[in-house]
Amino acid sequence: MISVEVLVEGYARRILDGWDALATTSLIRTDGHVVVVDPGSASQRIRQALRSHGVEQHECTVFVTHFHFDHVAGMTAVPHLAVVDGTHVYAGSISRRHDGSPFGDAIELLSTPGHAPGHTSLLVDADDARYAIAGDVIWHGRQSREALLQAPDPFAEDGDLLMENRKQLLRWADVIIPGHGPAFSVP
Repeated sequence: MISVEVLVEGYARRILDGWDALATTSLIRTDGHVVVVDPGSASQRIRQALRSHGVEQHECTVFVTHFHFDHVAGMTAVPHLAVVDGTHVYAGSISRRHDGSPFGDAIELLSTPGHAPGHTSLLVDADDARYAIAGDVIWHGRQSREALLQAPDPFAEDGDLLMENRKQLLRWADVIIPGHGPAFSVP
């Protein structure tokens, strides 16, 4: 069994002197792994959501799509076995480069820079759909394909690369879980 669920639905909105943002936090369960993706900054909500999903926090591995504060601030809310990013596994004071498949075949890591260097999205062929956990390659959705591709990203480091990675995710997935909003079916 492979499942993907949103634990905490995030948001991002411009405010007078900056941004108010909360990352969308996801839960992936496979036969061998329980992965919490982008634990944002809603620590209490994450703990409550894990309890309501029957997940023992000490079973979790944390995956971060990129190291912007709004995606990693809640890591301490989830007592975890390890933290994984696109290239490394961090456990306590030890970091080791992984082979690109730290979760086996059930979860594919896809390098998706453009928003941030080292940004990595997750592709999960779950029992009910093909999910792309996009991080900030796609901030939010529920709009046309063209609008999703053209959506501005004021933090993008490479707009052309970001566009190519958005296209790639939209081609592959049935459902996108964006970095800051509800999951949506690919238009």
